[in-house]
Amino acid sequence: MKSNRAKYNRNYGASPFFQKTNSTTINALQSWILNFSDTASARKYLPFNLLLVTNASNYVLRVYINQGTRYLLVPANSTKTFDSTSVPAFFSARIYNTSSTNAISADLISIEAQREQYGTSNVIDSIHKILRGV
Repeated sequence: MKSNRAKYNRNYGASPFFQKTNSTTINALQSWILNFSDTASARKYLPFNLLLVTNASNYVLRVYINQGTRYLLVPANSTKTFDSTSVPAFFSARIYNTSSTNAISADLISIEAQREQYGTSNVIDSIHKILRGV
């Protein structure tokens, strides 16, 4: 019997970290698409607002949030953290290899995503954005 209950999302509590790693090679000037909506255990925490991107390759990455046109740069051999100010609602990404000649081997790119707990600092940030008209 099907349930008529509304879809359940945990929007206020912190989630565990959910990780995805490129399991195949990302060719030169090509992308890897990742989607956290296809992970059943992650769906109830979507959207995420904290990302940890580890780039163990020798090439700069562009991370297109929700596969849109806006991107975040991740330098070679680095780890970057993006919080709710730069990633307010994250479901998926397109990871683009900026090298024009070299591929990125499997298992060199890792994305960890989490829903931060909605607390006092989040409320204050939201109020400031509303007052500034952002």
